[in-house]
Amino acid sequence: MSISRNSGEKLSERTTPAEQVVMQLYELGVRSCELRDKEKTIRVVKELIAALDFNYPEVANTFYQLYLFVLKMLEEEDYGSALGVLTEIRDTWDQLVLTPRVL
Repeated sequence: MSISRNSGEKLSERTTPAEQVVMQLYELGVRSCELRDKEKTIRVVKELIAALDFNYPEVANTFYQLYLFVLKMLEEEDYGSALGVLTEIRDTWDQLVLTPRVL
């Protein structure tokens, strides 16, 4: 992957493959939800659930609850609510994990 940020670093040079995959899943989930592709968005959210690390139960359970909410919204065809949550999580992931930090 060769996505560049302001620092000039390549995304792949600053992140682990797992972090990159999670970001790709968020991007795919947002795009699928924008297109109202219910089945694809559900598959993406289920992949995100499968990626949760329950060795950190507080964090994993929080994300699990958010993902369950997104699945419920998708079943109700409330794409706006599902998209809002997925977009917020994606943007937060980008800021916390993928944006370079100043030490």
